[in-house]
Amino acid sequence: MNRCTWLKAVLSTLIAGMILLSGSGGSTALASEANAAVEAAERALDTYKGFVPWDQFGFASEQELRQARVGEGIPIYRLDFSTAAKDLETLGDAIRDVKMLEFVVSSNGRPITRLTLRQLETGEYRRYEFGGQGEYLQRGLSALPSQAGVKLVRLGAMEFLYLNHQGTEYVVPIGPIPLSGVELLKLYTFKEVQPAIQKFALKTLEADPDASGGPGGASAGEGSFPASWWMLAAIGALPVGIVARTVWWLAHR
Repeated sequence: MNRCTWLKAVLSTLIAGMILLSGSGGSTALASEANAAVEAAERALDTYKGFVPWDQFGFASEQELRQARVGEGIPIYRLDFSTAAKDLETLGDAIRDVKMLEFVVSSNGRPITRLTLRQLETGEYRRYEFGGQGEYLQRGLSALPSQAGVKLVRLGAMEFLYLNHQGTEYVVPIGPIPLSGVELLKLYTFKEVQPAIQKFALKTLEADPDASGGPGGASAGEGSFPASWWMLAAIGALPVGIVARTVWWLAHR
């Protein structure tokens, strides 16, 4: 091997190594961010475990609540009614990130409820909401051809999972509001459900021209517990504890 050929081989090896390291660094950063989100969700779940009524959130017992864990975070996106009412070519370009993550909360292998985090501008995650149909969200995920890159899209109170897989846009409606002619938890292409989404958006805008489309959703309904309530719950428990302690003291005088 002459000197010129040898130098070319060395340069090619160095360039290939730099590319691999760059890709590895990007993957490591993404994995680190995902781990940080899961850790924040686990901390939030531990907080909720301290005061939420287990029987009102689908748990069979307090023990089942204590054993609950979160899955991987799903980024939440918003679709405005004014945008959904248009003849969209693609759905991916029409939705926007609201900097929130949704987690399925499971116990003993059973998906039960959901937990929502909001990401601050600093990158820190804060608990936002607890409650919702964890089973439907998990079943919707299972209906997709892949879960890599999946997004949870909210159009008002309607929710569906979105995935662009190998150039095809897939949608799985998960409720709670059913679309006309569309089944929940069934896999569709976006073009198959677009007429129903468009009709839903137009009807909503007719009733309320100022309707925005998000970021609220199913988890904001029955069986939900916004993070801002936890302090109220704790404060509300203080008088009860004081009264109970006083009664016990009087009974044992």
